[in-house]
Amino acid sequence: MTKSFYWFCGFLIILVPISFLLMPSGGFEGDLSCWVRWARSIQLNGYENAYSNPEIVYHPFYLAILYLYGLIFTTETELSQHLVILKAMVFVFDLAGVFILGWFLNKNKISHWKALFVLLCPGYFYNTICWGQVDSIHSTFCFAAILLAIYQRPYLSVMFYLFALSMKFQAIIFLPILLILLLPQITASKKVFFTTILTTIGICLLIILPFVLANQLSNFLNVFTVAINYFPFVSLHAYNLWYLLFPFKDPMNISDTLLFLGITYKAWGHFLFLIYSIGIILPLISIIKNQFNRFLKVSFNKRELEIILLCCALLPLIFFFFNTQMHERYGHPAIIFAGAYAMLSRKYILFILVSVAIVLNMEGLIYYFQLPQYWYKHSLIFNERFIALIYLTAIIIGFWQLYKTVKSKDMLVD
Repeated sequence: MTKSFYWFCGFLIILVPISFLLMPSGGFEGDLSCWVRWARSIQLNGYENAYSNPEIVYHPFYLAILYLYGLIFTTETELSQHLVILKAMVFVFDLAGVFILGWFLNKNKISHWKALFVLLCPGYFYNTICWGQVDSIHSTFCFAAILLAIYQRPYLSVMFYLFALSMKFQAIIFLPILLILLLPQITASKKVFFTTILTTIGICLLIILPFVLANQLSNFLNVFTVAINYFPFVSLHAYNLWYLLFPFKDPMNISDTLLFLGITYKAWGHFLFLIYSIGIILPLISIIKNQFNRFLKVSFNKRELEIILLCCALLPLIFFFFNTQMHERYGHPAIIFAGAYAMLSRKYILFILVSVAIVLNMEGLIYYFQLPQYWYKHSLIFNERFIALIYLTAIIIGFWQLYKTVKSKDMLVD
């Protein structure tokens, strides 16, 4: 590591206390009030008994953060008055994502300081700073897991991925890509294979042990299924395909159990997501073949890295765009991968489109920046179908860039 990289790390560390001091207040009241109630419930009942409260439907990792938050502020009033501290605690993971990106750029002989462009991107920080949500946590863990798999650190990769799953189950969409990347490493050695399995079992036991000891295992497992059909509508303010298919109706009021050609809208969404997921994952077959041929003796070349990052950026986008029951923020993991791809390839259009779409989608719901009401109600930029078209454009461009890279002659160069 160069001296400049250490300066970069120092700068990010300095931003931690600054974020605690200067974190702006406000956000989506529905979520913020949940955090207060959940933190108070954990205070009163204990972390291990968190799921005795049926209102708590998030996974254990975030509950651990709420537990720590409850250790700092001990009354419900204090919990409510100091939500900026909770937002700052989550923002540490935004900074961690930028650090990981800087590390990745540094390994590829690109200035790590360019990672700060992602940090300054509203699409990246809006989720945490403005809305008050926590999608940056599992996004950062997934980003770390993928990069560690790329650089042949299977144990750490599995660890971070399990942390991601313990934060949000949406991280499951990255499992096929992670398996493809880890397969050559795990099968290359019996020692690596069994150590990876033991690592997986050990971390899973560490996550569930408090709930097992508290006789809360059934409530814990229920959390992984309760979110399914929790809001059985075609969209939950996610400006996606369903806003284009129903231009004169509100998708928030359309049940995804309704039928089209004898198949529910929900099943259609799953089917489209599956088809396009296959289209995303297919290019990785050539990469995995190359890895087997090389016997893991060399690293991925630049074009292969671009393909991996593009696949990881597109996957959460199509997950958000095609499935029903999607919230407005579910495309967030795409930003860090699109940013990494942009810095590596110097092709920024996908990163810009995704960032713009996510900010417009979320800002159009909570009016955080308090722009003129006319903009929110009547302007094109906050129109739901216009934003859905931005997402669609990003997906089309992403697929075009993906298959153009696959066909590139540079793929043949190690």
